[in-house]
Amino acid sequence: MDHTDKMYALLQDILTTVAYKIKIAPTADRAELFPEMIKVQTSLTAYQAKILQDRTLTTEKDMNDLASIKSEIDSAADKQKLFNALGRTISFVVTRRA
Repeated sequence: MDHTDKMYALLQDILTTVAYKIKIAPTADRAELFPEMIKVQTSLTAYQAKILQDRTLTTEKDMNDLASIKSEIDSAADKQKLFNALGRTISFVVTRRA
């Protein structure tokens, strides 16, 4: 079963959550986190394009993996945890774009 529509919604939710977390972060942390958010946005946009171009099916495992990352982003209480979650997001996308 293809879960592409759910994947798109989850990817957008991740971007919104990351942007909000950066917005409320201390000023010094924002300066460090902002470039990482741009990397995540770029990676997710490229991944969405690949899904459309290649008609890649989004599996339930993909959804579960990304939902786990989303939970990690949601619970990230400090800069380092958010950095780790952003790194996992990029890693997820890179492994699926290969």
